[in-house]
Amino acid sequence: MKTIDRRLAITGSISVLLFMIALAPLSGEEQVASDSHQSGNHESVRVRYARANLRLAEIELEMALTENEKIRYLYSAETVERLRNNVAFAEELLRHETHPGNDGLHSIHLRELEGTLKLAESELSSALEANTQVPGSISLMKVERLRAAVELARLALEKARDPAVTQSPIDHLQWQLERLRSELTRLYVRLDKVESHN
Repeated sequence: MKTIDRRLAITGSISVLLFMIALAPLSGEEQVASDSHQSGNHESVRVRYARANLRLAEIELEMALTENEKIRYLYSAETVERLRNNVAFAEELLRHETHPGNDGLHSIHLRELEGTLKLAESELSSALEANTQVPGSISLMKVERLRAAVELARLALEKARDPAVTQSPIDHLQWQLERLRSELTRLYVRLDKVESHN
């Protein structure tokens, strides 16, 4: 069951990353063009897509919480936190599509980075707690990796809040793509590790 847990978390993360890449380059003119192809619905396809994305994220979180009530810790606390972050992120995307503004994508990016930092801190805290309860249960190398992940997440959020970094939309987008590429590589490594244990 842990394999399903990890695959769900990894697949969800990859989906969010790809969705961010797809959203990022759209300009105001492309938004208007996109909204003009509404296929008879009063909402644009972008709004309907964002709404469906949020609904799926909510269902996945609800499923994890329900399954954890039946079988305790079937989904880890980190995976539940990832799913909560995914819902919050999807809500922000829907807000952006229904109330577009100049800083909409930037606020979405900040929300995603805040969730990433919170998750990284949670994972480190869990590892330290595990080592307190059973010394050596989490290797020193893994704890160091988790510390590095927290530092990277903290600096990513700090960087995103720096006007000098986000002033140019192209530079901001380039930085986001580089960051997403690194994260995607880490997710593929984790997925490969899960697959190799089956």
